[in-house]
Amino acid sequence: MTKRFVSPVGTDDWYEFLVSRTSAQIPWKYSLLPSAKKAYIRCRRLYYIELIGLKDLQPYAILRVLRQFGQKKIIPLQANMRVSEVQIGPNFIIPRARQILDEWNDIDKMDIGDSQAGSTPEYHAWLREDHGNIDPSPEGEQDFEDIGTTIWIKKNRIRDTIVTPEMWHQMQNIMQYLEDARARPSSVGASSSSV
Repeated sequence: MTKRFVSPVGTDDWYEFLVSRTSAQIPWKYSLLPSAKKAYIRCRRLYYIELIGLKDLQPYAILRVLRQFGQKKIIPLQANMRVSEVQIGPNFIIPRARQILDEWNDIDKMDIGDSQAGSTPEYHAWLREDHGNIDPSPEGEQDFEDIGTTIWIKKNRIRDTIVTPEMWHQMQNIMQYLEDARARPSSVGASSSSV
């Protein structure tokens, strides 16, 4: 008998479902994407692509979901994308239309990988940092990774110890086990038979 997937319902159910998974159990790359194709990643001037919708302009930052394209997750170049969230208005007047079209003619592409690529240790350390105030990456950077932040994380946060996502998941399981054990009443010294 084939086991059917039952979709979680609500935020709490999804949280419980996702927390119980390891990175190896999550399909990061859609199997429908052909591996011989290229993905549009970013404009040369911006670290994202501006998409024109029916009602607004929206930033599209594929650098933040590289694993879906079979690439290793890195610290992405950061940008203030709020400047690209623009309402178009009732007459469908697109601000900066010529500039956006020019940027589309100069888009960086990346090969779509065919593996379940992981993440760099620097990415995991960066992800745990407080991102309340995101500083944009320096303008004019090439490639896809924020090299300055990666070097800073490596020097100041990682040092010689590397904790992989799998190791982190095991530590979380151990901490949860210890918390559960503390919450249960101790049965040490209790007798199961009465004399």
